[in-house]
Amino acid sequence: MEGQVVRKARFRSNYERILDGKGRLSMPTKFREVFRQSGFDDVMITCVDGRCLRVYTLPEWERFEEELFANKSDPRVATIVSAVNSHLVECSLDKQGRIVLPAKSRDKVGIDKEVVLNGSILYAEIWAKDAWEESESERDEVLKDKSILSKYNIL
Repeated sequence: MEGQVVRKARFRSNYERILDGKGRLSMPTKFREVFRQSGFDDVMITCVDGRCLRVYTLPEWERFEEELFANKSDPRVATIVSAVNSHLVECSLDKQGRIVLPAKSRDKVGIDKEVVLNGSILYAEIWAKDAWEESESERDEVLKDKSILSKYNIL
């Protein structure tokens, strides 16, 4: 093992999936690897912006909570905690690598059957397919801004 580089699993890439009749979503193999590397099958799902669901590993969610707790003197933090926790769903990957998306969570972001899973490095997003397609122009606009791309050494 000495000298061997271990690649850290991150939520990367983009996948289309269809929910089954029970609201179950099959996670991509690469996303399952992120959970495996975290040491937990626990999946934390919430909605932050009303457009998509965010999926976190338990350790990443706990890091997020610690960050909020460290800033508890800011009165806006209590509002953030209340908002994200009001939509929070805790579940686990089943043996087939699926998670159940409760109806309340699906309804919040307009998910019916077709979804897009988008890797956002530290978390994954679950979008209704039509909402993802509608938001494409926003992403394209950001990519046109060469100053942002240069700032993060993407150009």
